Amino acid sequence: MQRRESARARRKISSANSFAINRHGANRLSIRANLFAGYALTVFRGRALQNGEVRPLTTSDAAGVSYYRLMIPLSDDNPTRSFPIITILLIALNIAVYVLQVTSGWQFDGCYEMVPYKISTGHDIVGLLSITRMGNLVLHHVPDSPLFSPQGNQIYLGPSPHPLWLTIFTAMFMHSGLLHIGGNMLYLWIFGNNIEDVLGKVRFLFFYLVCGVVAALTQIAADPLSYIPTLGASGAIAGVLGAYLVLFPGARVNTFVPLIFVWIIRLPAFLLLGFWFALQYMSAQDAAGAPSMGGVAYFAHVGGFIAGVVIIAVLGGRSLIRPRRTLYRGGR
Repeated sequence: MQRRESARARRKISSANSFAINRHGANRLSIRANLFAGYALTVFRGRALQNGEVRPLTTSDAAGVSYYRLMIPLSDDNPTRSFPIITILLIALNIAVYVLQVTSGWQFDGCYEMVPYKISTGHDIVGLLSITRMGNLVLHHVPDSPLFSPQGNQIYLGPSPHPLWLTIFTAMFMHSGLLHIGGNMLYLWIFGNNIEDVLGKVRFLFFYLVCGVVAALTQIAADPLSYIPTLGASGAIAGVLGAYLVLFPGARVNTFVPLIFVWIIRLPAFLLLGFWFALQYMSAQDAAGAPSMGGVAYFAHVGGFIAGVVIIAVLGGRSLIRPRRTLYRGGR
């Protein structure tokens, strides 16, 4: 899936933006979930530090529990009146950036991921981040050799574009692997087109970016001196979920539930998304004060979700929804 072994090891992460999954996690999925695993699992699953590895934070999520292994949204019964061009362009841009990540050298991610320490201090640190046997993070110089590439216990921190806050935006369109981007884009497609339909094209684009920025700033505030880089779109997508919860709490979401039997059930959005946020919030509380060595950016999810709720409420909440004739039913 990756171009090199080092790149494959480097992308084994999560928000950013997530949760307690390791390299063997996919093997624990039931056979019934495999059909959809390539699309949705990593949006709400992350990868934890193990075997001496230190990994970037990603804004993808499962909150360390089996909830999203058992409940995978597939679509919603909530048609729109307009073609979701901005949602599609955002998906296309995320895919294009991921292709660039895969085809570029291993230095690319290290230059454009968001590092809290860089943003909060204004210092552009460069080096190899690794973990010692005692569990401490150490920053080393990058060997000056064309044959060098980072190992599984190392993360490359490269020179970032200036001003450094630009990495908040570049990291928002980067992903750690096919599952990560596939899951995020599925959620953006399911829930994003309805928010775009309500807000309009331009306002939705600004809404998406603002939620992503708030998500990143929340993660930075939680650990401002962290060297662990963060990447992923689900901080911004969490804002979309928050807006959807406010605007369409009763909308039915077709959800794949692989229990003893395979079920596709229609759950109300307030149940699915409300439970998701509760898991993120509890996981963020558990992570507060703990040293971060990689995994999931819980705080980015919480911050992005709350931003989505607040912004939509300020803009008018459910009064934004106007009676309309359905013109477009894409993806339904």
